[in-house]
Amino acid sequence: MSKSHLKYFNPNPLYKEPKAGKKPKVWRIGDCAVRAVCAATGMSWETAYLTMSESAMKAYAPFNTLEGFEQVMVDLGFKKVSYPRGQKRETVNEFAETHKDMIAIINLAGHYTCVKNGEILDTWDCGWKTAYNYWVK
Repeated sequence: MSKSHLKYFNPNPLYKEPKAGKKPKVWRIGDCAVRAVCAATGMSWETAYLTMSESAMKAYAPFNTLEGFEQVMVDLGFKKVSYPRGQKRETVNEFAETHKDMIAIINLAGHYTCVKNGEILDTWDCGWKTAYNYWVK
């Protein structure tokens, strides 16, 4: 099993830093798509949310659906990379280990995360989950 590459990242304005020595609370707001875009682009949470809403409207779908998120990624200049049929898909930790010089937004089962320069930027360790496809600039 590969080591975790998690670096805690939460740009949501509702997030409060934990007291010294305490772990962050589990984040269950459902804003993973927004957080992934923030991590990959450097946008603030508010800017990412508004940008993503406008983009997804073109697809007539919410931005956290496959159709809406695909439109967001295209509008932001990202290109989709899919694993060829029959090829073993990587876990997020394996992806982070083998793509240390890349910024990617990864689509997982029910989740989006960002891997930036070998680190998983997220609010929880999704490194054991399998990547379905990913987006790069």
